[in-house]
Amino acid sequence: MSRNTRPDGIPAHFREHTGSSIATALAAGLAALVLHCVRLAAILKENDTITGLTDAEGLVEASQLSSLRDYRNMKAVFEKIGVDRDKHKFIEVWNRFEGPAEILRSDPERASKVIMELAIKLVSSKFN
Repeated sequence: MSRNTRPDGIPAHFREHTGSSIATALAAGLAALVLHCVRLAAILKENDTITGLTDAEGLVEASQLSSLRDYRNMKAVFEKIGVDRDKHKFIEVWNRFEGPAEILRSDPERASKVIMELAIKLVSSKFN
């Protein structure tokens, strides 16, 4: 660890930010990530490039991507990802994205299946 790095590995000059300006940017980024994941899953389903999953498991459809344009539906996805239970100040993105990210890093061959499973969990009402 250098003198320019805090014990948690973050550069010493970085400061924590709060407020609606930063929250808006982070929410927009998260919404873009959700939309991209669902879009990729819909494309994979359309092109029949998913192996190991069946329609019975609720593969993502293009209509689900369209439904995320509605604020209420995207809000429901954010709530499904998880909100800090004590303060309700942040969305616990690691609950949904940490596991899939680890799999993608260790086994990129499974990318299609991992993306589809993540998208299903984000948009399907039968998954928590």
